[in-house]
Amino acid sequence: MMIDSVTKIWGWMPQYADAQIDISKGVLLCTTADTVKYATFGINGIYHGYDYAFYYSNIRENARNRIIKYLKANPKK
Repeated sequence: MMIDSVTKIWGWMPQYADAQIDISKGVLLCTTADTVKYATFGINGIYHGYDYAFYYSNIRENARNRIIKYLKANPKK
């Protein structure tokens, strides 16, 4: 969860931040997060401590889609 900077209300912020894999560094990079509000972890663009805060909605949607796909492929017998 994150706090809305205008309303000061905590909530989920779907699609708040982008994500790109940097294979050479073995990390997930984010270029759209507010660098003033969220400190990086040593390398610019590394926000590992914020994984769930930034990507919770995406992770949740992905899990839902995988479950639906699995259940369609494996109907109850």
